[in-house]
Amino acid sequence: MEIDERRHSILNEVNQNRNVKISTLSKQMDVSRETIRKDIYSLAKQGLVSAVRGGAEAIVDDPTSRFDQRKAINQQAKQKMAQRALSYIKDGATIFLDSGTSSYEVAEALKQNPRHDLSIITSSTFVAQTLLVMQSIQIVLLGGVVRRDEGSVSGPIALQAIDSIYADVGFFGCGGINDVSGITHRYLEESQTAKAMKQHCRTSIVLADHSKFGASSLVSMFKLDDVDFIISDPGINRDLARQMGVDNLVI
Repeated sequence: MEIDERRHSILNEVNQNRNVKISTLSKQMDVSRETIRKDIYSLAKQGLVSAVRGGAEAIVDDPTSRFDQRKAINQQAKQKMAQRALSYIKDGATIFLDSGTSSYEVAEALKQNPRHDLSIITSSTFVAQTLLVMQSIQIVLLGGVVRRDEGSVSGPIALQAIDSIYADVGFFGCGGINDVSGITHRYLEESQTAKAMKQHCRTSIVLADHSKFGASSLVSMFKLDDVDFIISDPGINRDLARQMGVDNLVI
């Protein structure tokens, strides 16, 4: 079992059972307790589980506030990226916005700088909700299973819907970017949605504020050269980006 698959399985066990023991997971997955312990610490660092003595517990919080809390992290940087992203959105275009907080800021920026005859495809209930007031925008919300704390939709229904839709430009958030695992995501299901949608976008753009460079998340989503552009903010360490092999950076 690969590391991403194993950690995803651990996360599922925690979410289903509310708590798990390292000893039980070690037997189930036929790996050492130390390996499971490292997996749990990695998931806890990403805010996906709570590491406790001998195991892990599910994080219980207000679903709506969790998205708001993530949205507030480096929000000014995300807003600057959103303004840069607007230059890729033309009148009459079809745009995909994923369920990340950076894509949400692009939606907010469009409310202040509207485009005519725009179609927005999104996997985010929050993006769809914030754009409802825009009469000039047609909103296409993908179907699927809703992750309440993120407002995202994913799964087989979403993938089936993507089969028949195409976009001029797709914007994708991420959990981290590094030269080993590439562009990563917090959730397996959402990363599958992003992979499928990217194949149906003429231009693909990743939104990553400066804190994402050198970081890693649970699931590898894209290789660095799989996307056309990576938009970041002025706070990025450009030397680090160059060392990682990022040559499609836009600020």
